[in-house]
Amino acid sequence: LESTYLEWKHGPYAQKDIHCQDCHMVETETFIKTADNFRKPERSEYRHYFSGANYLLYYLAGAAAKKAGDKDLAASLEKKYQMAVAKLKAAAEMEVQPVYRNGALAEVKVRVKNIRAGHNLPTSLTNVREMWLEVTAKDAGGNIVLMSGGLDKAGSVGPDTRLFNSDGMGKDFHFAIDPWVVTAFSRHDTIPPRGYKDAYFGVLPVKTQGSVTVEARLLYRQADQKVAGKLLDAVPEDIDLEKTYGIKAEVSVPIVEMTRTKASFSSKGR
Repeated sequence: LESTYLEWKHGPYAQKDIHCQDCHMVETETFIKTADNFRKPERSEYRHYFSGANYLLYYLAGAAAKKAGDKDLAASLEKKYQMAVAKLKAAAEMEVQPVYRNGALAEVKVRVKNIRAGHNLPTSLTNVREMWLEVTAKDAGGNIVLMSGGLDKAGSVGPDTRLFNSDGMGKDFHFAIDPWVVTAFSRHDTIPPRGYKDAYFGVLPVKTQGSVTVEARLLYRQADQKVAGKLLDAVPEDIDLEKTYGIKAEVSVPIVEMTRTKASFSSKGR
């Protein structure tokens, strides 16, 4: 299920002799230089931590440290949490372009580019992790002509959301999410290193002609809210979440805004 190594091995970073530790065992600034220029860090730049996208682990461990009154550990975990978030924010960028048909704005094309991850975006347990586009567009009068990627009341993305992840299935070919049940993917849609994928969104007829403003956000979280709830429900009875972590209710899985872009286009075109 986890093909991070193969994604790296078959990609440009492996060809340039850039290894896992060259991006994950350095400060964020060094990681960016390494990823941008295929430049291996100096020996003095390496650190004994392995920072990745698993910010939820630091989030929960930090809560436990605060609950226990360990300020030094809490501060260390907060730093690692911020490093994980910073790597996510540096990994991708987007472009937005208009698509015209019959002289009118018909669609918005959003190109998502994996500019710095040496593996696919997302990677690891892609049937659990979620990376998606939230796109809104308004015409010159402020009327909404496009809205996609918002969360429902339960904290889940809608069925028409453009997700970059995968769907797992069990041996009976039915949908499955537990790693020990999944035997294959029925859908696998991630972005390779230095690659990109395009997403198209239909636009409603504008009520007020003029400029249409589009805002796109690339969002990420480690699991759907329902999956997180299922995991908490499976916690053994002898583990007191409130006593250890200060958790009294279901945890809202933190959502990271990886990148955003905003552009304006004419409602009329060729």
